[in-house]
Amino acid sequence: MPEPGIPAELAWTPEFVCPTCATSLTAWSSRELRCGTCQSALPLRDGIYRFLRPERLAEIEPFLAHYRRVREEDGYRQRDPAYYRSLPRVDARDPQAARWRVRHESLRHLVRVLRRFGRGSLRVLDLGAGNGWLSHRLTALGHHCVALDWLDDVEDGLGARRHYPVGFTCVQADFDDLPMAPGQFDLAIFNASLHYSPDVARTLRHARAMLVAGGALVVMDSPVFATDQGGRRMLAAQHIDAGAMNGSIVRWGVGYLTESGLGRAGAEVRWIPSRGGPRWAAERWVAGLKARREPARFGVWVGVWPPASPDGARPESASQPQGPAVNRSAPGPGSLRRGFWRWWLRLRHQTLGRRYRRLVLERVDGVPLVVLPEVFNPVLFRTGVFLARSLRPPAPAGTAEPRALDVGTGSGIGAIFAARLGYQVVGVDLNPEAVRCARLNVLLNDVEGRVEIRSGDLFAPVAGNQFDLVLFNPPFFRGTPADRLDLAWRATDVIERFAGGLGGALSPSGEALIVLSTDGESRAMLAALDAGGFAVRPVATRDFGNEVLTVYSARPRTPGASSA
Repeated sequence: MPEPGIPAELAWTPEFVCPTCATSLTAWSSRELRCGTCQSALPLRDGIYRFLRPERLAEIEPFLAHYRRVREEDGYRQRDPAYYRSLPRVDARDPQAARWRVRHESLRHLVRVLRRFGRGSLRVLDLGAGNGWLSHRLTALGHHCVALDWLDDVEDGLGARRHYPVGFTCVQADFDDLPMAPGQFDLAIFNASLHYSPDVARTLRHARAMLVAGGALVVMDSPVFATDQGGRRMLAAQHIDAGAMNGSIVRWGVGYLTESGLGRAGAEVRWIPSRGGPRWAAERWVAGLKARREPARFGVWVGVWPPASPDGARPESASQPQGPAVNRSAPGPGSLRRGFWRWWLRLRHQTLGRRYRRLVLERVDGVPLVVLPEVFNPVLFRTGVFLARSLRPPAPAGTAEPRALDVGTGSGIGAIFAARLGYQVVGVDLNPEAVRCARLNVLLNDVEGRVEIRSGDLFAPVAGNQFDLVLFNPPFFRGTPADRLDLAWRATDVIERFAGGLGGALSPSGEALIVLSTDGESRAMLAALDAGGFAVRPVATRDFGNEVLTVYSARPRTPGASSA
């Protein structure tokens, strides 16, 4: 590990470009970089490459002065080197202990994201690095970091680099005027900073240009809202609070982010929430209640772009922005109410011990269910229970025993409920942990004589067979699954493939029951079923506050019948 105070020029340094003529800067000394084309000189002072022009510094100085004052009042600007070396861990008595707890949780999420690259050392661009705590942590893990920010203060800017026992490159520059050649970084991270951009879409484009093919863009711990209304109300409340304290706000940037704004970057996005504990959640709830808005969300957004096709165009399936688990329909009058419901459910799950990703025993209408950590919990997220409770006994039809297929069976709840109603059932799932879990629950509920669990994708394990009933609780969101559990949440083309294969799996008089949510791609599924020749109608609906669940019946459309 490098010794404290290692010069920045000994750390990995990217290829810089001249801000005046865009020529690569290849000549430097211990004091400056110099452009061989236009002879512009860029200082290297106190271990920081200085790319901000004097006129730009003068333009942003009112904001920087206000920012320093607020950060001083809030207890962020410290003098003890040990404070910086321990970040994001702070003493429980620290005035910002709750916020740093969120940062610490987000760092753990980020480290797991980095491991998925499968390489030991990554090149990371830390945008809005502040005092450089994140670059310090990632460099200590063996990654090569470039920390970029406006501030160069020793207390709360890039000058704090002197406190760290590892060396990383520090650059004083703008988000939207990045002085590096494109295509050099595996990861670009906005560390609680993207909301300071005046044009988020443009800033994201600039950051994406810095990435190598297959690189990822990460947005950490900026306040995110479902709609602009929530963000505007947060800003209005901040102005009111500042006025009450005889202060003022010199704002720079939009001040908040929205789910749709992040989705417009065109990336496949994964959202990993950072909850910060009950106290932090309560503070955000109170702030939201005062302003009559949804609480802001914090965490880690990870965006990757699908590879280009051989002719350089993006694949058709990636032509629309892919997003996290969010509702992309236009916000209605109930969006504020639903936002509070989402917050309440997250807090409830957290305070009840987080049954998510844990081995738990659930019970539904007298049916015990073991749920393994990497299997979708049908009780916690309600869709599996709602679909199972929507089933009805089969109509008498001769001597043949009615047959049911449970696609994406998960814990096996749908297959078990169907078996108890008199169906002979096959359950299929792509997740090997779900197959194991469903088989355990079949044995636990003594229905092994009526239920068979098979491993495979959609209709492939039952090719050539037809069923009187098909059940499907689909992944609600488009995107590439991050792990086995994520298979239950997102998929790239499962909607189209299910609708395309359903006709071959249904008997002539058969019916499919599909549960859909307003928080997912429900319109796409209904459109695909209609295009596939199915008559679709709702058979059960319930408003849970944060989402509306509907079970739809799909039957082969009779010849000559019009689509709905």
